[in-house]
Amino acid sequence: MAFLLEPLKDRYDYIFIDTEGTDGRSVQNAALLARPDLVLSVTKLKMLFAMETARVVDVFNSAIKEYENIGNPYPPSLTFIINDFDRSLTTDSLLLKELQTAFINDENLKTTHLLQTVVPTKRKFFESYFLMKTFAHQYKDPNKYDHLNIVIQSLYKEVFPELVEKKNE
Repeated sequence: MAFLLEPLKDRYDYIFIDTEGTDGRSVQNAALLARPDLVLSVTKLKMLFAMETARVVDVFNSAIKEYENIGNPYPPSLTFIINDFDRSLTTDSLLLKELQTAFINDENLKTTHLLQTVVPTKRKFFESYFLMKTFAHQYKDPNKYDHLNIVIQSLYKEVFPELVEKKNE
């Protein structure tokens, strides 16, 4: 995989490989063989998904150990991003707080990172689409707390801080 991607690294600043995530051990291992700088794991704030983060860290760390001799002296970092956060649900807020605390206090999660920016649920967008066939570029987001454009800017700043610094120079 790394061999196949090598010519692309000269043409592109960033290469994204989308894997199936939590259950995709073989796909995650293939992505690690591509010698990435960063592995983003998208998870939801539902109890089952939240409990899976520890297992994902174990799978990731096992893959790193298995492939530490393939010539990449700097293993990629593992970063989690919360998707489908519903601010109106108390359970989502409680789970988010518990996950944030776990990433600070749990020794097994010390090698990973949890983004502060969360991707909100966009139920209204989907309802709007099915009722009025409003497409994403036409949708006017009424949510002042989790406006889509603000979330995307915040993710950009967190995932690519070097580009923000470069832009400010």
